[in-house]
Amino acid sequence: MREEDFSFFEEEDFKENLARYEAMLNGGPSAYLESDELTDIAEYYLTHGETEKAYACIDYALTLHPNSIDPLIFKARQYMFSGHLDQAQKICDSIQEQNDREVIFLHAELLIRKQNVAEALRYLAEQKAHFADDRKDLYTYLYDCACILEDYAYDDKALEWAEEAEKISGPNLKIMFLKAEIYCAKESFEEATDILEKILDENPYSLKAWNILADTYFMREMYDKAIESAEFSLAIKEKGNPEALFAKANSLYHLGNFEEAHRLYTQYINDFPKTDEYPYLFDGLCLNQMERYEDACQRLESAEEFSNDCSPEQLQIYLQLSFAYSKVGKFQKALHYLERAKNYEPEGFDYFVLKGHVLLENGFVAEALECFQKAKEESTDRERAYFLIAVSFFENRLYADALENFYELLEFCTVQTESNCYPYMAYCFYYAKDEVQYLKYLERACETNPEGTKMVFGHLFPESLNPKEYYAYVLRQNNL
Repeated sequence: MREEDFSFFEEEDFKENLARYEAMLNGGPSAYLESDELTDIAEYYLTHGETEKAYACIDYALTLHPNSIDPLIFKARQYMFSGHLDQAQKICDSIQEQNDREVIFLHAELLIRKQNVAEALRYLAEQKAHFADDRKDLYTYLYDCACILEDYAYDDKALEWAEEAEKISGPNLKIMFLKAEIYCAKESFEEATDILEKILDENPYSLKAWNILADTYFMREMYDKAIESAEFSLAIKEKGNPEALFAKANSLYHLGNFEEAHRLYTQYINDFPKTDEYPYLFDGLCLNQMERYEDACQRLESAEEFSNDCSPEQLQIYLQLSFAYSKVGKFQKALHYLERAKNYEPEGFDYFVLKGHVLLENGFVAEALECFQKAKEESTDRERAYFLIAVSFFENRLYADALENFYELLEFCTVQTESNCYPYMAYCFYYAKDEVQYLKYLERACETNPEGTKMVFGHLFPESLNPKEYYAYVLRQNNL
């Protein structure tokens, strides 16, 4: 059942049927309901995580209606979702009405799950003939086929079927939403944005459209636009709108507004208690950026708890925990999480650089130097390792050691990495009060890496100053 179908559970007829069925379960009179009505109740239980009650309801439906399609389809699909494809196929084949639309879709899904995708597509194309005499039926069939193909990430094929359906119906909100979702899945965010803006021209109070639009702008790194879209959504529905709240928080984080992002992540966690890791991880990132490391540790521990050690963000969780615990002086815990991160062996993961940084930050200089040397010898990305080591010395205010490593790096690095070095080198000379070298590298930094210069010099930058103009500003301030 797709998300847009959940509203069915709010209809009075459904609520009345559910009440009659539950009254029976609680000792009331037996409730005779049609097979489709009982299947709807089973779907309701399933969406609310009450699996056993859903299965019991289907068994009751089959007791009353032994060969009815709806409960058989439900039962077969549960077998399919749990990986028992043979049992699912057996039920599918036992259904008498093989030309029923839901039976066709079940058979196609089973073919897809058995990796017979080409056969599934041929089968779906052949079955169009059963619906060709009625334009409305054909449109519905094509639309549902597109949804199935989207569910299995065959996005190009899904788009083909959606566009074929659109030729019959003309543009309508349902098909436009589907196409927008497919374009998002294809990472064609500009096309998705165009469709969503057309939807909003017709229906400016569409919560779903504003929320998807916020996500598409976020993926395009148009964070101000994403915030604007999320705020329109929140203006329509302020309470109970987690998608908009989360989109706004994420966009604020990427704009560097960590205080406001933290406030919204906290609101999200309080208003929509979840058992997934994302709000806790992202709030932990905010708190680390705000240098509230103790609070970050708590949030990130929650992220680890909810991730069950199998999140796509698991590496990030462990690295952020290592970073936060190192900052509060609990270097053993920092090393513990760094070891856990090591198990993921991501490309470009510099374990010895990071271990050296934790040791250096906690005063174990000799041990840190050993790790850094090992990193230089063993890293698969020598340039990156040297740069991170130099930055580690810089962050620990060991500016002479940082300069030594930056100079070593400049002997072999690319032009891009060289421009990344200049702001750090300029600051090292600023700290050492070496005006000649400071101005030399500051000029290069402002010219080749103005944003990096602003990041490194931080509080020394006038708030409204264009980073490219900082070198000229310094000369004026010093009458040079």
